[in-house]
Amino acid sequence: MLSRQLKDKISLATVWVAAGLTVGFLFWIIWYILSNGLQYVNWSFITSNYTRIGEESGIWPMIVSTIYMVIASISIAAPIGIMTAIYLTEYAR
Repeated sequence: MLSRQLKDKISLATVWVAAGLTVGFLFWIIWYILSNGLQYVNWSFITSNYTRIGEESGIWPMIVSTIYMVIASISIAAPIGIMTAIYLTEYAR
């Protein structure tokens, strides 16, 4: 029968290996995307409008809509989070 300390060390090692694999795959995916796609990104691609016609189109409307979504999410989540923190620290046992 394994001792509790040995089980804890095995569990901790398993968690670290799983975390390392996850981070490794994340870096591999990011490297793959950047190495294959960064050559196609330029200033006009970022700032021009999206079109379905032709090879040249931009991502500016997507960037703006992402910023709007982040602002909307923060404006909803921040007050809820702050009120929850105040309740938990001041009123909850």
